[in-house]
Amino acid sequence: MEDILKRTRLFENHSKLHAKMIPFAGWEMPLSYRGILEEVIAVREKIGIFDVSHMGEIIVDGTSSVEFLERVLSNTVQTLKPMKARYSFLLDENGCFIDDLIVYRISQNKFLLCVNAINTEKDLKWLIEHKKGDVKVNDLTLTYSLLSIQGRDAERVTKVILNKPEISDLTFYSFLILKENEVPTIVSRTGYTGEDGFEIFYPGDNPEIIWEKAIELGAMPCGLGARDTLRIEACYPLYGHEIDDKNTPLEAELMRFVDMKKDFIGKEALLKRKPSERLIAFKLKTRNVPREGNSILSQNEVIGRVTSGTFSPILKCGIGMGYVKREYNEKTIFVEMRGQRVEGEIVEPPFVPYRVKRGGSK
Repeated sequence: MEDILKRTRLFENHSKLHAKMIPFAGWEMPLSYRGILEEVIAVREKIGIFDVSHMGEIIVDGTSSVEFLERVLSNTVQTLKPMKARYSFLLDENGCFIDDLIVYRISQNKFLLCVNAINTEKDLKWLIEHKKGDVKVNDLTLTYSLLSIQGRDAERVTKVILNKPEISDLTFYSFLILKENEVPTIVSRTGYTGEDGFEIFYPGDNPEIIWEKAIELGAMPCGLGARDTLRIEACYPLYGHEIDDKNTPLEAELMRFVDMKKDFIGKEALLKRKPSERLIAFKLKTRNVPREGNSILSQNEVIGRVTSGTFSPILKCGIGMGYVKREYNEKTIFVEMRGQRVEGEIVEPPFVPYRVKRGGSK
């Protein structure tokens, strides 16, 4: 018997818009509405809105919460100020990824972890198994709806929807608490697109108020397909693709989010590990679309594999990320696709310049 897929509180709204729905991480989620490329361009040029309520929300609270999170997260929370957020990892004893996440410091001892939908249960189990002292770990995934408003017009639209002019003062990776309840309503200047934008953690039963108002103000509804293309253009990693339980921040070129000055689970393994490959971003010289699992070649041999690929409507060519042998230092690569070798080049990430409002803690 197949598992029943969970639905977000906005499922009826997606149905009314004739969204193409797909199963994803145990949820029934919108892949696209008008078409992936049109939705990508809307976010890059103006504004889009995403229902990402499948993401996991875990509250960590208690007088020992800082010491606990210092131990289980790769990045420090000790220096994180309230109303600031930081990107970090849960690593296992081998230094390999359990998940990547954003940690939000709500108050001195209260934190919100936003984790990947596919890993919510696993993360929760890991946190509970490793907690010590006065620490409470609560899964609020089914309590929160999460809406992401992204694009260069996001600030104007979000201010109108929430009637909060102080939203303009937020910088990247900072947030406001809109309602100071036990389960707070939060608006953060974060996102997964490389554009300016906001994510609204909304615990009420009527998130359609936000969704419908955003569309009325010009936001295009966008699905997981556009979200994936946007994050590849921004060179953001995705669990199960660029990062997984077999590799570490060393291979993934993500050590800037690991604080080696503190003790955390996986640190000893990272100190001993000698990575044999590295993550790259590459651009093809054609409109061919690279796919996960395609071989990456030099002139003479296979040197790696594609982890994510897409067609970029902004660059009008195939782009992707993948792993290659660490010692490979040429710019030219070839991607094997359906028996063809398609030429490309290794480029500096990201493919599309970030347009976020800098100044926050990252």
